[in-house]
Amino acid sequence: MQTVIDKNFVGVTLDPDNNTYYVDRIDVEGSVEISISIVVEHGMKVGGSLGIRDSLIVGESLEVRNSLIVGGYLGVGGYLGVGGYMEVGKSLEVVISLKVGESLIVGESIEVGGSLKVGLWLKVSESLEVGESLEVGMSLEVCGMLRVGGDIIYRGIKSKTILLITSRYLITILDTHIKIGCEFHVKDAWRNFTDRELLKMAADKEDVKWFKKNKRWILGDYGTQKGE
Repeated sequence: MQTVIDKNFVGVTLDPDNNTYYVDRIDVEGSVEISISIVVEHGMKVGGSLGIRDSLIVGESLEVRNSLIVGGYLGVGGYLGVGGYMEVGKSLEVVISLKVGESLIVGESIEVGGSLKVGLWLKVSESLEVGESLEVGMSLEVCGMLRVGGDIIYRGIKSKTILLITSRYLITILDTHIKIGCEFHVKDAWRNFTDRELLKMAADKEDVKWFKKNKRWILGDYGTQKGE
């Protein structure tokens, strides 16, 4: 059963000075659909999925058991936990920490004061700023600035630094490992792969030629050769 929260929902009030809807808190066992932009002054807990057509601001923590989809902006004053998939149409701001069980896609920027953990894919169309650690289970794609205050854990590998490069494929470079497209290996493995081994991983011979041409700067000799 789905609960619809609109201007007529019990406890929702309108502040005429700023034309904003407010509610003290929300605690629902099943799924929730919010049809208005609203400010939840304290915490919010949803036992199923949460869908928001516009924007949502939560003063304290927000917990969603399944998926969370927001059409506009989402701001959370405390902890944000989502058990399944999460998508935000505009920007996402979380004061404390953010944990998403599956994938997270954000149409604009993400700013998290504490740690950020995503079980599968993390895709951000603009910038990503994380005050503490960043952990991503499968893939990371950031089109703008990337700033992480603590350690990075990517596919279970801990790294002090991470570099994302968009070339023929998306390249993710850690302290000890490199991911090119879907292939993720230690740097020494990339350095020593034979042409036959590369061809098994590649779509065609052109991929092998591309890697050999750009191999030195991908592996760290950035000043000696420019990629295409």
